[in-house]
Amino acid sequence: AIVDIASKHAAVLKPQLGLFEQFGEMGYAAARLLTEYAKNAGMVVILDAKRGDSGTTAEGYARATLGPKPGFNADCVTVNAY
Repeated sequence: AIVDIASKHAAVLKPQLGLFEQFGEMGYAAARLLTEYAKNAGMVVILDAKRGDSGTTAEGYARATLGPKPGFNADCVTVNAY
């Protein structure tokens, strides 16, 4: 519903991949569906997939990489020093 409304007022959608990745395969699937839906609505999609972010996006990356399933459950992860 949000994409339907946004596509009438904005040309670009920029989803934060870290907020999807933390849910593993289901999160990746949701991000792919969102991307496809927005593109079909005529929007340009900028997938924000950088690492070393701050705030809730960094927390999402941490849960995706260090968290248990559906995350990767790694012992350590590299981060951006900045």
